[in-house]
Amino acid sequence: MSATSKFDREKRLTALAELARQRLAPTEAELAQIFLGAYFHRVPSDDLARLNPEALYASALSHLDLARQRQPGQPLLRAYNPTETQAGGTNPHTVVEAVVDDMAFLVDSASMVLNRLGYTIHLTIHPVLDVSRDNNGNLIALNHRSADARHESFLCFYISRESRGERLDTIIYELTRVLSEVSAANTDDMAMGELALSLAHNLDSAHMPGDDETRSEAAALCRWIAQENFTFLGAVRYEKSSDNDDLLSPKATSALGILRPRDGLDLIERLSVLPESTAADLKDTDPVMITKSSKRSLVHRPAYMDVLFVRHWNASGQLTGETCLVGLFSAGAYNRSVVDIPGSRQKLQHVLTRSGLPEQGHGIK
Repeated sequence: MSATSKFDREKRLTALAELARQRLAPTEAELAQIFLGAYFHRVPSDDLARLNPEALYASALSHLDLARQRQPGQPLLRAYNPTETQAGGTNPHTVVEAVVDDMAFLVDSASMVLNRLGYTIHLTIHPVLDVSRDNNGNLIALNHRSADARHESFLCFYISRESRGERLDTIIYELTRVLSEVSAANTDDMAMGELALSLAHNLDSAHMPGDDETRSEAAALCRWIAQENFTFLGAVRYEKSSDNDDLLSPKATSALGILRPRDGLDLIERLSVLPESTAADLKDTDPVMITKSSKRSLVHRPAYMDVLFVRHWNASGQLTGETCLVGLFSAGAYNRSVVDIPGSRQKLQHVLTRSGLPEQGHGIK
């Protein structure tokens, strides 16, 4: 029989709550007990069994202290090496903590940072709590049914030990940078999805060169990516400054997500993740072009980002600009049959038609 099979999970959680009752003032103990119950609720029993309870308690209370004062949108981060507790409990790992607004892609994006920096993640703790704060951001209640409570994510990673102070600073710097990207992508996610649908609508009625089938497929593709087949990370519109201008210029006011100027980086610096715009070739009549960025995503998964350029024409059929959408095709999209993907299915059909193979023959399959 394994050690874990003998482990009493509820007894361990009760013991942690009892430590709070014994060591803290009544009001603080009540808050800590609520926090401890939520904090370790989804931690696997194997991890609760192998880690020292004193170390677990100290780590959780440290995270609670980090969250004591915070404003909406403010990320709180800390990386440290635990010292031996009063009762002799030790944690052999470096602990990385964060308190942020709850949003998508937090755990995978933060894990990517730590892995990229060369650290092994031994434990991930990620409770989401309803947090009530006063006007100054001071924490006043947890998981209390209140109209003003906000969902906040508590991220904690136990990673391979790092004793170099400058490397701990690097961890915080890189996590701050990535969490800013995650926040920007989440903030504008709905707007970017609506933008894709708007582009589809515009293509439906566009006066553009080429055939109706190509235009229809391009519009269908814009709708398809808005149906959870694409993780939107950023968007920006390029426009001609005049009818005689062959150059397209990005419009800062149109930038969304990770392309939006922020954190001291202007639009041009943000656009460095994109390949050079292809609309400089004004004779190209393709309404949509799909390509790859040379930069890996900092959000969700570390793949090279997918980039779509969707072109715009005026009533005279002249190219006036393009919208760039940057993100990641979903994992499910890669598993779809090509006949289910707008644009790709049209190109496939053209190839098959030109092949001259019989429609019902084995060759065409």
